[in-house]
Formats: sequence, C-alpha cells, structure tokens
Amino acid sequence: MNDIGLNTHNHLHPYHLGWVHKDASLKVTKQYKLKFVICAKFINEVVVDVVPLDICGFILANPYL
Repeated sequence: MNDIGLNTHNHLHPYHLGWVHKDASLKVTKQYKLKFVICAKFINEVVVDVVPLDICGFILANPYL
C-alpha cells in the first residue's frame, strides 16, 4: 500500500472502509504524520489515514465549496 514511499506507522485503531475503493473489505491499518506550513508562523502536523484510492489524488478533509 505504500507505493509512494511514505514513512507510515501502524494505525492504533484499524477499521474497515469500503466507499473509496472497489474492494469493500478494505481495512485501514496505516497512518502518516503530515507536516504543513501555511506561512512562516503557521506550522502544524496532522495524522492522516493511508488508503489506496481508485482515483488520482488525495483527500485531507471535507472539500471546500
């Protein structure tokens, strides 16, 4: 599942997910700590779940309208 070389770690509470992948028995087992910077004074980290997608891209949260 780690085709792009992310330094992932095991998920503390793995769960099943079926709506983002053709395989309805997908189990989320990995997480990644993503560091982001908006400006020099706003630096933060979030932990995101890592799953394979049948689309090209990634989802960080609800899309903005």
